[in-house]
Amino acid sequence: MCLANILPFLPLALALSPNIQVSGNTCTVAPLGGGKDDGPNIRTAFQMCGSRSTIVLDGTYTIGTVLVTTGLDNVRIKFTGSFNFAPNTTYWTENAYFMGYQNASTFWFLSGQHVHLCGGGTLNGNGQVWWDALANNSAGVAGGSSTTFARPVLLTVGNASHVWIDGIQQVNPPSWNNFIYQSTDVTYTNINISVASRDSNPAKNTDGWDIYRSSRIHITDSIVNNTDDCVAFKPNTTHVKIVNLWCGGSHGISVGSLGQYAGVSDVVEHVHSINVTMINGENGARIKTFAGSADPHSIAGGGSGYVRDVTFQNFQLTNINFPILIDQCYFSSADTCAKYPSQVNISDIHFIDIIGTSSGKEGDLVADLECSAALPCHGITATGTHLVPGTNSTMYYCKSVADVGKLDFDCVPPS
Repeated sequence: MCLANILPFLPLALALSPNIQVSGNTCTVAPLGGGKDDGPNIRTAFQMCGSRSTIVLDGTYTIGTVLVTTGLDNVRIKFTGSFNFAPNTTYWTENAYFMGYQNASTFWFLSGQHVHLCGGGTLNGNGQVWWDALANNSAGVAGGSSTTFARPVLLTVGNASHVWIDGIQQVNPPSWNNFIYQSTDVTYTNINISVASRDSNPAKNTDGWDIYRSSRIHITDSIVNNTDDCVAFKPNTTHVKIVNLWCGGSHGISVGSLGQYAGVSDVVEHVHSINVTMINGENGARIKTFAGSADPHSIAGGGSGYVRDVTFQNFQLTNINFPILIDQCYFSSADTCAKYPSQVNISDIHFIDIIGTSSGKEGDLVADLECSAALPCHGITATGTHLVPGTNSTMYYCKSVADVGKLDFDCVPPS
């Protein structure tokens, strides 16, 4: 629902572009049509109506140049149209807005305070071109992109506060759908994400949400069909609530990955995910950290930090490979993990009413809790667990987990 702005509108006195109509404090952008780039006019509208105003985007727009819309203050974006981001991999590699972490870059960097994006519009990343090109390009750092072949995030809320995004459709991003970057008090409601490759080259790294250096984040009442994490709590994410999410084909509601960068300390705490339905996926409730590393400049392990006060509650799972997973050897070889165990400490983790079926791909295994030999997990609890594997018996693995008596299932060391 697109609500009125909290603060009163003020009059505008700025020069107009032919495709931007101004009525009071409302800027409406008309598409150029014919595949012409609407990016410059949209950026101009945000400059003209960037404070105590409304921006109306009700057409079909081609976005051929990066959108950096910053400094917004009490702005309503009434988005009932569609953005089709031009599939020009060369341009975007050189010009997408770059943020550094995991080489993330973005088509649209949305920044400011008291911003409401709503209306049912569609963001289409035309990701197939990027997925096809990955056959001849590096996928980049684990979980992310490459500096020589960028795969932009569809929408980034960055350096922002008090942002509400409601009722938006997102289709086929080159990489992540949403990146919450160095922001506070951000809410997403009624988001519908759809990712599907039309040929043999799979969609890759199409996370629903990635949250980084951000706090007080809420994601509710949304649907995600993708091929990677439904939601990922990246480094320095705190005070997050996920409620009423449906995830199809995903890699889980995931803490991490953490500990990726040598010498860097990562924190995730005070995270609660409740009422999550997941079908046909790789993971359900997951925590993932890298191993350590002997390389002081490693970007594939060697960091430190902690995860604590994380709750996964009321998960309904169908056909999931790993319904419950703690993996402190993520993206690392077994030899590396043995020599350099993870330095990320995991504690106060609660699995409540995790119910459903595994795929049977891992045989009898339905939960795999493998913690660091250097820092065993403490305060791990499970209540109301009812998981059925694809075979006739049920197996739960635990490694370096203290107080296994707080689990409501019998846990044995991995074979």
